[in-house]
Amino acid sequence: MAASPPDNPYIAARQEWNERYGSYVKAAAAWRLVGITGMLMAVVGFSYALYQSTQVKLVPYIVEVDRLG
Repeated sequence: MAASPPDNPYIAARQEWNERYGSYVKAAAAWRLVGITGMLMAVVGFSYALYQSTQVKLVPYIVEVDRLG
């Protein structure tokens, strides 16, 4: 059973707009959240990689040689 149209034409227009464009607005908000989350993950990953690149971890490798080299 369909809802009866409201008495106020402004409310009717708002309902019509929500029916027509509401899903697009929700989809845009969802993709915006996905984009922001992806960018945040990229910044965290880049920051960690930069931190790791500043850590010097040299392990000496000693080779014993005889008098001939």
